[in-house]
Amino acid sequence: MRRWYTTQTYLEKVEMFRSRMPEGTISTDLIVGYPGETEEDFQKTLEMMQEVRFDLIYAFKFSIRPGTRAAEEENQLSDQIKSERLRILLKPTKVFSEKNRNFW
Repeated sequence: MRRWYTTQTYLEKVEMFRSRMPEGTISTDLIVGYPGETEEDFQKTLEMMQEVRFDLIYAFKFSIRPGTRAAEEENQLSDQIKSERLRILLKPTKVFSEKNRNFW
């Protein structure tokens, strides 16, 4: 999705944040089924989720918004694929980590 940073850069920032603020919370917004998203791309997202251990995740299926670049892109994924990927993505996640539940 045209991010200016790499996965490695992001992971380094997470590591720095957690080392300086172990009680801190990291949240993310995830969109599954973006046009052109491959199975490999999706698997990399799942791997990153495992590595980062987000405390809070907002996840959605990509939906076409008329007039946007993404709406015009080729390789739109079917709603069935998007729904399945969202189900897989949400299955192992917990809204809040055990750490944060204990903190509050």
